[in-house]
Amino acid sequence: MRAAILYENCSPDELQVADSPDPNPGPTDVLVDVQYSGVDCEDFTRRVRDLSLANEEPPCIPGCEGAGTIAGVGRQVDPSYVGQRAAFLTRSGGHATRVCVPATQVVFGVPDEIRPSVAGGMMRVGLTAVRLSRLAGLRPKQSVLIHGGAGGVGSLLVQLCKLREASVLATVGSEAEVSLDPSKLGGEKGGPQ
Repeated sequence: MRAAILYENCSPDELQVADSPDPNPGPTDVLVDVQYSGVDCEDFTRRVRDLSLANEEPPCIPGCEGAGTIAGVGRQVDPSYVGQRAAFLTRSGGHATRVCVPATQVVFGVPDEIRPSVAGGMMRVGLTAVRLSRLAGLRPKQSVLIHGGAGGVGSLLVQLCKLREASVLATVGSEAEVSLDPSKLGGEKGGPQ
């Protein structure tokens, strides 16, 4: 397989792509042929500041989320998953053409209508947004303030809150984000105050 390998803290253009041995799934793992690998804050922090976040010593393969097709399963995993489209979360290893992931960290049966870049790039922010919306105990007609409404988690929270018929106000972090039209996400469009 091919993988982006971290040998030390570095900038993106210093990552090295190299051949690496294919991983073998453990008893409760699945082997994913990766079509898309997301890059999130944890990947950035590990690469630039702290390689120890995944409890691995360099060289290591970064990558915490992605999507692809199940190529194999461990002996305790349902073999009918082989060939299914899937999205995954992992501590590391996602920036490779193949990765082994615990089956409990995989969404199986991703519909064909969902591009791998969407399925794989939304795992961390999507799960965070869903968890936050559930923790809030939101009821219909409540008002909600979402900080960072133009970001990954925030933009999904706007949509989830609107699905629950809430009135949504959102803050943004920069002038460039002010021009985003929240009505496209289900929010109310407001003007300068």
